[in-house]
Amino acid sequence: MNRSLQTVLQELNLMAEGIPDHLEKLSSVGISLEVADELKQLKAKLEKLDSEQEKLKADLKLKTELLEQSKKEAIDRYSELRKLVKIKVDQVSWKAFGIEDKR
Repeated sequence: MNRSLQTVLQELNLMAEGIPDHLEKLSSVGISLEVADELKQLKAKLEKLDSEQEKLKADLKLKTELLEQSKKEAIDRYSELRKLVKIKVDQVSWKAFGIEDKR
């Protein structure tokens, strides 16, 4: 079963909160206050990791935008230089610049 993070966090929270209220019955199966604390720690860990992941997603989005902008600048500059090379250099020498055009 694939549950959302919010569902898992809610389930952990409810379980951790419910354990102390029914500790007398649950202790016979090995559930103690330590288990409730463990669930709270797991919940905190998940929340921290989720927060870190969201920051990484935002950073990735920003880097992707910067990459695309730089790529566009590079393509524009290359195109400009390519035109100038084609104007000033003989066609037989174009291959030295990586230009494969016939004209």
